[in-house]
Order: sequence, then C-alpha cells, then structure tokens
Amino acid sequence: MAQLLSPRFAFNPTHPFKPSVSEIQRELIDLVRSKLDSGEYQLHPTTCPCGADRDDVLLSEIDRYGLPFKSVLCLSCGTVRIDPYLDENNLVDFYTHIYRRMYGMDIEEGTYDSYFARQRSYAEKILATVSDTLPEGGWVCEVGCGGGGALKIIQERGYNVAGCDYDSSAMAFGKQNGVANLFYGSIDAIGSALPDVKFDLIYLHHVFEHLTDPIAFLKQCRDFLSPNGQILVIVPDIYHIDELGHPAAVGNLLMYLHLAHKNNFSIEGVERLAGFAGYSAVKITPDDRLETPWSKSPELWVKLQPDAKAVPPEDVERVGTRYLKYLQRTESLYNLGLCKGQISNKLEALKSPDRVWKKVKKVFTR
Repeated sequence: MAQLLSPRFAFNPTHPFKPSVSEIQRELIDLVRSKLDSGEYQLHPTTCPCGADRDDVLLSEIDRYGLPFKSVLCLSCGTVRIDPYLDENNLVDFYTHIYRRMYGMDIEEGTYDSYFARQRSYAEKILATVSDTLPEGGWVCEVGCGGGGALKIIQERGYNVAGCDYDSSAMAFGKQNGVANLFYGSIDAIGSALPDVKFDLIYLHHVFEHLTDPIAFLKQCRDFLSPNGQILVIVPDIYHIDELGHPAAVGNLLMYLHLAHKNNFSIEGVERLAGFAGYSAVKITPDDRLETPWSKSPELWVKLQPDAKAVPPEDVERVGTRYLKYLQRTESLYNLGLCKGQISNKLEALKSPDRVWKKVKKVFTR
C-alpha cells in the first residue's frame, strides 16, 4: 500500500466529504452509513479478480458519496477495486431497496416514457455494433436490465429478449409496458424460467463492474450461450477520464469510485478475466455518431467469445504501474483545471455568449 492519490481522497470523520445530492439521496447515503456503523453491513477483504495476491496501491479511503470505502489499484493488471467489500447478502439488500434511488435513477410514476427514451439510444448502439452477428429472431439477454427499456427496443426489432435485475419495482414498470421475460435475481433466474433457451447475445451495460465474482459469472454464462453466442461488456473507462466526462467528472477519479462499482477495469484486466473463464476478448470501438446519455463519459467496450484455446495468462505483465502514473498525472492536472476535457469544456463555454455573460455577472456580484 502507498499514499492516497491526493489528500482529498482521505476519510475525515471530523469534516466528512459532503457530495452535492438531493435530500432523498442524502437520506439513503446516511442509511448505508448507519448500516455500516451498526454492523448490519459487513465488509470483507477482497483480492483482484486477475488473481494477483495483494499487489495493491491504496488510492482512496472514501467513495464519491463520502462513504468509508477504500479503493485500491492492482499493480498487476491495472484494475481498481473496493477492498474490503460487502458480502452477497448485503449487496442483495442494497440493490433491492437502496441502489436506484440513492443514485438518482428511480423511475417515478408517469415517467416511464422518458426512461425508455434514455435507454433506447444505448440499445440502438448495441444493435448497430453486433447486429451483423445476430441471427434473425435470435435471443438477446441483458443482465442488470433495470426496467427493461433497452430490451423493449431490441424486442421491437424482432429479437426475443430476456432480462434480470434485483430492482423489482423497475421491472414491474417494464412488464406493464410489454417487455417480455423479466426476472428478479441473477441470470440463474432466467435459466430456471427458460431452461431451453440459448442466447446469441448476453450484454452488460455498465453492470459488469458491479459483479462480485466476474470470472464465475463468465464461466456460468457459457451454459446460457448458443454455439456462436457472444458476450458484450460495456464498463466505465477510468483511464480516459482526462479527456471525457460530464463537467464534474472530467479528470475526477473520485466520481468513479462508489459502492455499486466493485471494480473499475482496465482492458488488460478484462482480457485476463476472459482468459481465466475460457473466452477470447476483443476491444471494440462503437460508432461514436450514435449518441447515448453515456457518450460524454469514457467507456470500454469488449466483446467476449468462448474460445477452447483461451488459457489463463502465465507471464503477467505488470501494467498497473503505468496506470498509476496516469492517475497521478491526471489528478495533478485536474487540480489545476488543465485536463484535456476541462480545457475543451471551457472553450465550448466561450462559444456561448449567454454562458459567458452569466460567468461575468457571477464574478461582479460576489
């Protein structure tokens, strides 16, 4: 373990970090904190999914909500993970009762059309990326489907769909709006309900980073895939945060460290997990002209396919040192306001007279 990335990543119980959130979010953050303090939520040591044994550097003692979760970087593969972490029972409680509302993603009555609209874009981007390999009328599965807004679009394109999630209220909205085959729980729930179905595509859109045991999950998926089936993994890419991100997140690693994300993967990290689970992994670049609500955030897209020749890596290159230097450099630039994305945002703001005038007024009214 080494020093924190910078002092702002320290846990200070006397003057805790207070994020800018709604009152409802604040109450749920406090609820998680109380569950930690009371021992209802138990933390347990973790190791990197790549198998490296305690080859870690401590980056942060808090997550983006100020909760006391430590994040460490694996010097072997570059994956950043929370360590120690919640056990499976605690996570089921968190995702069932807290997660969506705490993250400001609750689906309110009468807003499902807008929810579908947000998910439509990433469904269309996924289809544009993999549709040439999907058979007509094939089966598509989304793990962590929420209300199934994306699956509804895929279903309307003529594919058979199924999804699973731990948010029963969100899935109830999906069922009411005609999304087929939504099941509470893990992918096992789909297997129990549809035992004869094999999927041509299983995708995880900003979900793979939530999994407690990604290798076990990938091995499990082999039983659900058709002979030519594939898995598409889309995760946040913390190693491009200097270039992309919403204004508060550009260059700001803390925004990517939070309870729901057990792991923040490097491409090498995903490749090594794939090898352990018997898959080949290929980084892909989707058409950036197809915009989604996530287009301004850095993403890593990786396609996995079962490969009989895939083997766990023997001679592991230590790429984490390079990634640590990237994060240290990005933190320094962020604090100076000189990340590429920060500069781009400032230049973009100058193109808008209204925004410039508001900034001028703010200066002279202080």
